[in-house]
Amino acid sequence: MSRRCEPEIVVEPVAEIVPEIVPEVQPEAQPEPIAEIKAEPHGNSGKTPWYMKEIAQTREEKRQERSARESAEQRASDLQAIIERMQADPKAVPPVARPAEKAAPPAAEFQGCGEGTSRLRPFR
Repeated sequence: MSRRCEPEIVVEPVAEIVPEIVPEVQPEAQPEPIAEIKAEPHGNSGKTPWYMKEIAQTREEKRQERSARESAEQRASDLQAIIERMQADPKAVPPVARPAEKAAPPAAEFQGCGEGTSRLRPFR
């Protein structure tokens, strides 16, 4: 058997009404101003911290690795393109690089005739 608890009802009037007590709100005390804090001088003044050198070295190593990887990938893709071209047309010969011609004199010996012209005259 379960028994319920029912609230007790009081019919008697209250003799006196008690006013609600409200605590007074007091303003917070202002904190005292903090004296200016001076940092103690340390021995690493003006120098790069050791960890910054480590970070720079690590970044440079990663950059070099990335550059080497990209150049290797570029070389592999170039070689693959050559292989595909040769397999597509076996009679095709890849272009041969010609050596630079020696007919052009060094640029230091010549002076331009004016802006916008392509004629060159000997430097005096």
